[in-house]
Amino acid sequence: MKCGIMPFSSILFLNNIFCTFIAVLVAVDSDIQTFDQLYANGIDAYWNEDWKDCIHYFEKSIKSYRFMQDSIKNCSKQCSSETNSKNILDSYHHFIVKAACLEKCEKEKFGDSRKFLRISKELHESFKQKRLYIYLQFAYFRNGDFAKSLAASHTYNLYDPDDQMMISNMDYFRGHENTTGDMFINLEALPHQTSYDLGIEAYNREDYKDAISHFEEALKRFYEEEEGCRALCEGEYDVGKEYSDIPTPFHLQIVYHYRDVMECYLRCPTELGRVSLKSSINNYLPKHYFFLHSAYHHMHEDMKASECAKAYLLFFPDNLFINSFLERMKVSDEVKARKEAVNFQHRIKLQSELLKYLYQKFGIRDYDKSIFEIYPSEDLENLDILKREKASKNGDTLQPVQGDEASDLDESGQSDEDDGYNSMQEKTNDLIASKDSYNEYVKNIEQKKLLDAKNLEERLDVDISPLQDKPIGRQTIDSSYIVTIPETSDERQSSIAEGPLLFENTVMLANSTQMVGPERFAIDGMATENECKDLIDLQLTGGLFGDGYKGRAQPHTEHELFQGITVHRAAQLAADGQLPASVAKLFYDLSERVLMQVKAYFKLDELYFDFTHLVCRTAVKDTATERDDLSHPIHADNCILHENGQCIKESPAFTWRDYSSILYLNSGFDGGEFIMTDFTARRVMLQVRPKCGRLVSFSAGKECLHGVKPVTRGRRCAMALWFTQDPAQNEVLRIEAKKILDELIVKDEL
Repeated sequence: MKCGIMPFSSILFLNNIFCTFIAVLVAVDSDIQTFDQLYANGIDAYWNEDWKDCIHYFEKSIKSYRFMQDSIKNCSKQCSSETNSKNILDSYHHFIVKAACLEKCEKEKFGDSRKFLRISKELHESFKQKRLYIYLQFAYFRNGDFAKSLAASHTYNLYDPDDQMMISNMDYFRGHENTTGDMFINLEALPHQTSYDLGIEAYNREDYKDAISHFEEALKRFYEEEEGCRALCEGEYDVGKEYSDIPTPFHLQIVYHYRDVMECYLRCPTELGRVSLKSSINNYLPKHYFFLHSAYHHMHEDMKASECAKAYLLFFPDNLFINSFLERMKVSDEVKARKEAVNFQHRIKLQSELLKYLYQKFGIRDYDKSIFEIYPSEDLENLDILKREKASKNGDTLQPVQGDEASDLDESGQSDEDDGYNSMQEKTNDLIASKDSYNEYVKNIEQKKLLDAKNLEERLDVDISPLQDKPIGRQTIDSSYIVTIPETSDERQSSIAEGPLLFENTVMLANSTQMVGPERFAIDGMATENECKDLIDLQLTGGLFGDGYKGRAQPHTEHELFQGITVHRAAQLAADGQLPASVAKLFYDLSERVLMQVKAYFKLDELYFDFTHLVCRTAVKDTATERDDLSHPIHADNCILHENGQCIKESPAFTWRDYSSILYLNSGFDGGEFIMTDFTARRVMLQVRPKCGRLVSFSAGKECLHGVKPVTRGRRCAMALWFTQDPAQNEVLRIEAKKILDELIVKDEL
């Protein structure tokens, strides 16, 4: 694209940006009561404790807000259809025609559109963030509408599960004698997510016909909602906000508005997968095509399965599972990906390129780079086909409560816990009185956080200030009181195991106390020298550079090469005769042994594999031995570590992971210690020297921030394992690997 010239197709693409702007100029007034006026009336009634009027105005405000959104979406769709059906060669003519169409349509819907567009951005955000339900749940409660109060509380609790008031409310409702399971209703359920959830449920009960119906409906609704989301992006823009003291030139006004709208466009796919304030369903749209591919294949409709498979490859072209399917089925190049997926990806690519071009030409460098990472990486190795999002986390269907919430209730809806209240009336009075204390809590919470952080920092035994301006987790300093578990276990004091050791020849190395933190342990003897040697040979023979990191052989540091292999790949290589079946079986069996030990030690009722990876990190020759980077930066396994020190369970983290383990296969290299830090992610409290058969296990959350010190010489090999307590996340390719290995063993015996 030449500087100063934009293709005609790109100019047409800008038409949506101008439409609302022109429509505003020609709109006429109307007496329609907008959602901001209704909201203000509801707030007044709330503070006057006029609960009936409060409910009336808030309910009408929600309806008005939804009506406004639906009207804008429908008008945009209608006018796009009308203008696109004509052969309009002049782009300005195109803009004016669509703007006139929008003005007429919106006037018919709700009169003067300016009444909606003048509403503050802050109030729009309040509606997006479901803030009305904070007021509504209490108004319902005081008005005696018990079921509606529960539903409103449940709705907001799903969106913001960390809100302390709603947590207290839900505890109250679960323990109330009048509560029944069908009262847990999400008042903000999204149709496309509801259809997706029903598709997941049908798929998991192997009703593939029903699953196809629901997933196809979910896709249809997704694309409709995504188009509507883009229409809502084209709102009013404050043309003077960039330069408050001087007039803003017309072309700059266009560019500023264009940037905002385009950034909003690119966030729509992620927002449509959002299930809470901090969480979205990872890779939401691609998963539709993966499940449809598999369901159609089970129904022997392989043409449709292939079209969905190729649609999935538009998002993740290197997926081994899908490519293997297409190769095995000998699918020709004449079979194309689903058209709507092709069009979607083409538009996303064009939008991204245009926005990047804008950033480049204006020298903008402080933009949010995640805008362009709509589907940054697969959250499942080869996307195991039975992995799904937990319904209890989504909370998007109008169904009786399930999962964790249901487990707290008996058949009458009551909780069997003793909450310390002498009567339900006493608990009710306490809930009402808690409103003021909650407001005080919100007011002081940030000050308390700052004070706690200051007190903790004063207790640090080393100065970490030199690292404060470095990216968190990338560099560390050893504590003055660091605990080191050496390579030779004879140097350690005896340990008292907190759980049973299941296998002979295993030796307790360190319990949680000796490892200076909760939910962790280390033992020796989980593998013999010969077993370690065989697994290293397996990894070096069949491992792929960059496996698990999109082929990036140096994913964390330029000073090391990363190579890995999965259980499933090992089984396939054995089936192809490229390595002994006994060695692939050893990989599988030893990982099973680790799961059994972890489950027993932590006294868990259920534990499943999420992912198993045999890996080696090799120091690049002739690189510096004095390094301040890490072989693997400090992180947790089920949350994203942010620069402010918070670790939040959000995409793209593997939020379902509960426990992690590392079984080391060798020593004899320099560096490469496994480390755990304190809450700062900069101060190392524990380090473990690897050796053959040494197992380190720990919980996957922020309480166990960990990483790997740089490998400065030689090769460090280990088996990394991640576990989950959610059966829905069980590693399906592992099950397939077992079938392959069992068939090989039977063949060898014959």
